[in-house]
Amino acid sequence: MRFQSVRSMLVSILAAVFLTVGCAAQPTEPPKTAVPAPTSVSVSVTKPTTVSATPTQAVPPTTAPAKAEVVEIEFLHPWGGDFGKFIGELVDKYNASQTTAKVKAVQVGATYEEILAKVQARLAANDPPDISIQGFPYTDYSAEKFTYQTLDVIVNDPQFNKADVPASFLRLGQYKGKQVALPFAVSTPVMFYNVDLFKKAGLDPNRPPKTWDEVMTYAKQLTKDTNNDGKPDQFGVYFNQHAWYFQNLVQSAGGVLMTEDGKIAFNQEPGVKSMQFLQDLVKAGVMPSLTSAQGQASFTAGTIGMYATTSAFNQSVTKAATFEVRAAEFPYLTKRSVAAGGANIWVFSKNPAKQKEAYNFIRWVTSKEGTTIISTSTGYMPIRMSVLNDPAYMADFMKRNPNFWAAQNQVDVMTPWQNFPGGTKIPSLLLSAWQEVLTGASPKDVLDRGAKEATSIIAQEQ
Repeated sequence: MRFQSVRSMLVSILAAVFLTVGCAAQPTEPPKTAVPAPTSVSVSVTKPTTVSATPTQAVPPTTAPAKAEVVEIEFLHPWGGDFGKFIGELVDKYNASQTTAKVKAVQVGATYEEILAKVQARLAANDPPDISIQGFPYTDYSAEKFTYQTLDVIVNDPQFNKADVPASFLRLGQYKGKQVALPFAVSTPVMFYNVDLFKKAGLDPNRPPKTWDEVMTYAKQLTKDTNNDGKPDQFGVYFNQHAWYFQNLVQSAGGVLMTEDGKIAFNQEPGVKSMQFLQDLVKAGVMPSLTSAQGQASFTAGTIGMYATTSAFNQSVTKAATFEVRAAEFPYLTKRSVAAGGANIWVFSKNPAKQKEAYNFIRWVTSKEGTTIISTSTGYMPIRMSVLNDPAYMADFMKRNPNFWAAQNQVDVMTPWQNFPGGTKIPSLLLSAWQEVLTGASPKDVLDRGAKEATSIIAQEQ
């Protein structure tokens, strides 16, 4: 009886021991956490919850959270040299501001025509760039011919604050009611002038020319034969050569290049008067026959008194000159009217993850910070009007750089850059007409011939 009792006690003790060992934490492999496939490139990593382990229970190691993949975005643009340095600054600041994407800027050509051709070739080869700049005169053409992503999702977001961007700016990237692109850089034509030469010629630098007649008068006073060799070596004025400047002259004479119903009109009286004005400047000996690059170099060298060009060159012209440069509004014949210069930014990527990061980049470059970098580095106008008087952005800059107001003061009379069917064909035709007129050809004959060619181009596109 005592033996059975002792045996029963031993059995009970051994059972308790085995039960205690069985309840201890075992060094088993922790369960693996399934990581779902990312649905977008911007991955939010949740902060792991802190586990408070009790002294009697070991805590298994947790799986490290997956690191978000950095998406590379290709950004094509046409700006190089010293002028194009703002692109590097813009991209570097954006890349440093976030961790989900890396934007890589790639210069393509040096004109809007060259980058248009490059993008068209890339799209034809099914190798679209993620983002690209396209000049304002090719908005309609790009919208009709290219595959792209609309940007309504950006502008319709309340955080975008459309009220801060003039409707005339947003319209530069619209096609048939859709926001196909957004304005990246916007300029107007202005007249830069040499204050020192004005004073030497007896002209008041506080009263720059406003009309075509005044431009001719001032140019004659500024034109000099400084070395007495019988030929002028200091000229009064130079107008940059491009179809865009021709449009500005035509508008300031009360005309248009093409009517709203698609008929060519640049050979009508305002167009003829515009070409005649340019030819008269050459015949009067006050405007030299130079290329656009030579014209700018001559102005900054101090051998041309006035220089009509884009406000985008504000910083580059001012820094290159060894004299005081001021800027005035573009001169007119019958009314103040200018066309917007510059370019839109487009999204061409077909990859959803890249599209998302492209949208984020565009949100940033069109923000107060982004547009301030673009404007203060060049001469393009900011697309957000609030930065002009904001001490955190451009208020102090505008006080130190009053030349920037010449472009800004023309926003109220700014129209879109003329878009033609056929891409670059008609703008190229107009530049050739300009150059032919400067050699002495009849403005009326040249423009009539050009109008026939342009009408034929439009017919072929329909």
